[in-house]
Formats: sequence, C-alpha cells, structure tokens
Amino acid sequence: MENLVNNLINSVISISIVVASLYKVTSPLIKSAIDNMDNKRNSMAEKRLQDGLKIVTMLADNIVARMAQKVNLSSSERFNSSVDYLTKVINKHGYNISSETIKNITEAAYQKYKNSNGDIHKIAPENNIDDFVKEKQSEPNKPEGVED
Repeated sequence: MENLVNNLINSVISISIVVASLYKVTSPLIKSAIDNMDNKRNSMAEKRLQDGLKIVTMLADNIVARMAQKVNLSSSERFNSSVDYLTKVINKHGYNISSETIKNITEAAYQKYKNSNGDIHKIAPENNIDDFVKEKQSEPNKPEGVED
C-alpha cells in the first residue's frame, strides 16, 4: 500500500514538472501567436477603414460635381445639400462617420473640384438626367488633333 502511495506521489510530481516545463516553453509562443493575431486584426480593420474613406471620398467627389451644376442654389445651399446627400448615402450603407468628418470630406471635394476647374462643366438639366446623357452620347468624338 505504501508503494502505491509513493508511486502516486511520484507520478503527480512528475506530471507537475512536465506541465510546468511545457507552460514555460509554450507560454511565450502562445503569447506571440495571440499578439500576431491582434496585429493582423488591427491591420485588417485599419485597411477596411481606409478603403471605406476612399469610397466615401470618391462618392463625395461625384456628389459635389453634380451639386456644383445646380446654379439655382447658393454656394452654401449646394454645400449643405452635398453634405446631406452624402450623409444619407453613407447611413444607408451602414457606415458610421461623424458629421464633422463628412463636412471635411465634402469641403475637400469642393476644393478639389474648384482647383481642377470643375466649374467649367456643362450644366446638367434639373429634371431629366437622361436628356443630358443622350445629348452627351450624340456628340461625335473627335480624334485628337482634328479641328473643325
């Protein structure tokens, strides 16, 4: 009986030593693996954020170009309409962007539009964009260097 108890105690001690050794060896490896997963997760979240902001910026560029053609509105009305429309589209697609950020993106789009001489575009009709598109499609494409 005493042999059985001694064998059991020796087995428990041996198992404890093995477990402690394994923990000491594997603990840094497990911590490193968890840190790598966290870094990848953060990196992916940052990439999604950057991609989302690129999409919102391109959308703002298009909205600003369209609103800039509405000559019946004042500059501030066009800006506010652009912000409102951009906010509506962003919210519809589930983005959560602060109103201040949306205003800044819209302002940047207006500055970009203005600096690229965007206000020389032909004014699109108020009510029917299809007429405007048909008119643009019916205009002949001239090869470069050919003059009338």
